[in-house]
Formats: sequence, C-alpha cells, structure tokens
Amino acid sequence: MLSIIISTWNSLSYLRECIDSIFALNLDRFEIIVVDSNSKDGTREYLRKMTGWDTRIRSVTCENRTAWTEANQIGLDLSRGDWLCLSNPDIIFNRNFREMMEDCEKNSEILAVAPQLVWPDGRKQWPAKTITPELSLWGHTRLGRWVLAKLGKTPTWQYRYPRTDTPLPVPFPQGSLFMVHRDVFTMLKGHLWNRGYLNGVSDFDAFLNFARHGVKIWLYPQVRMIHYGSYISKKSADWIERDQAYGFVLYFRYHPWLSNRISPGLYSLLFGLEGVLAVLFDVAGSLIKKNEWFNPTHSAWRTGQRWLGLVEGWRYRIGLDGTGRSDG
Repeated sequence: MLSIIISTWNSLSYLRECIDSIFALNLDRFEIIVVDSNSKDGTREYLRKMTGWDTRIRSVTCENRTAWTEANQIGLDLSRGDWLCLSNPDIIFNRNFREMMEDCEKNSEILAVAPQLVWPDGRKQWPAKTITPELSLWGHTRLGRWVLAKLGKTPTWQYRYPRTDTPLPVPFPQGSLFMVHRDVFTMLKGHLWNRGYLNGVSDFDAFLNFARHGVKIWLYPQVRMIHYGSYISKKSADWIERDQAYGFVLYFRYHPWLSNRISPGLYSLLFGLEGVLAVLFDVAGSLIKKNEWFNPTHSAWRTGQRWLGLVEGWRYRIGLDGTGRSDG
C-alpha cells in the first residue's frame, strides 16, 4: 500500500490538479493524506467534499499556520502504507510514477526513491549540492554572490545527474517529492529528519540521515514529473528569510562534520554580519546612484528576520542523543 502525504497551504488550484493526477493513475491500493495549514482559499471546503466522496482521502485541518515539517510529520504518523510518499501540492503525477512504484515493490533492496522533476516546459530541475557552511555563505548571501560575480566565478550550486535512463543511486534528490519504505521510517524512529525544523532545510537533513544509516536514494531519471516549483517562496517571502536562517543553524548544529573550517557558531556570526553589511551597502548605493536596485528598507527588514532566525536556531535545545527538544 502507498501513502501519499501532501502538506498544503493556500494552494487549492495546485492541490486539485495534484489529487486528480493521483486518481488518474488507477493505483490498486493507496491513500492520500492532506494536511492543510489553515488555508483561506477554499481548500478546507474542497477537502471536506473530497473526503466525503472517497474514503481513500483523509485530511487534517490545522487551525493555525503549521510548518512544513510539522504538517508532514502529522501525515507520516497517520499513514498506513508500506511506502510513504512526501509530495508538494504542486506536483503532477503521471503513469510513469506507477511504473516506478511497481518496480520498487519488486526490488527489496530499494528503500528510498525519487523521480526526475521537471518544469512545465520540460526543463529538468536539479537538486542543490549538500549544503555546507561555506556553500551557504556564498550561495545564500547577496554580497557573496556579488563578490563571486566580480571575480568572474560561477560556481555550480546544483548537482547534475549523469545522463541516463537507468535508475541510479544519488546522494540527494529534489526534496519536493520522494518516497521511502516504512522500514526506513521505523529505522529512524518515526522521524526522517531531526526535530525542530520549520519550512525548508529538513529535506537535506533527512537525506543525510538516510546516508548515515546506509540507505541509498535511487533516482529514476526516466520518470519525469511536473513540479511547478517554489510557489510558496514566491508568494510568502515574509517568513522565508527567518525560517531559512533558523533551519541552517539547526542543520549545521546537527551535522557539524560538514565543515572542518567553519563551525556552526562562526557560520551564524558571518551569516548575520553579511546581512548588516548588505544594509550598509544598500544605504551607500542609494545615496550615490539613487536607483531602485538599492533598497535599504527591504535589506534592513530581511536582516532583522535573519537575526531572529539565527537566535531562535541557537535557542532550540538539542539532546545528547542528537534529537531536538524545544525550550518550552
């Protein structure tokens, strides 16, 4: 049996298309668990209608804004399938997914799997490389990218799969859609990622946990599925900066071995200071050039959000066994 878990928030148009595409597969045994994060766009009414129409759909409606990791954990805890599929609501399933599913059920050595995600126009989507403190400071800071551009360097942040139509093990897939066998869920004591994450970064954490337990992630490059991509980031940027900073602090605290040069504490300091320097850069630029490219007000707001995330990331208590527990 397959359990498809979808965490959604104000994404009705995507969610409706996603669920329709799942039913079109005509799978033998499956369940869809939708965890709605207090949407205000008609999602609640839609799910009420769908759950009354088909018992294979179950839904949980949270009364408050719920983080991606918390919503997915609710779905995982409710799941009954041998295979667990975590999907964003802006994924379109197709018949190739069914073929991948059937292949996995026949091969007992495969415990984690992912398809090749593509944009609606067919272009491939590539996952980011394993995030290290150095890579984050260059790739997730405005000044870091500006310095590299001035130096004429264009480092590749993405991991490019080899060109093949044969399944192959990869260090990490796109986190927007992947499947794991329940044995992995049990192996990791009911938590694919370490505790404490909010929105983002937790998928990197999960894939590192898979590797630590010897679980290979198999990519099926011939199974191409449409992913609209980053719709939440585009319309909800007000919490992205804070949650991202918070997530990276936890990530580097849980996995300090990712760098032997920059500790989690030093990373946090440098990441926060870059935000301050970006504000000063924008102030100076706006005084000299007076154009819209320099936006000190927006930079100051983002820096404030970043610092809040960094502080909250360090306030989160991590137990001696490597699991997290909140101060509350």
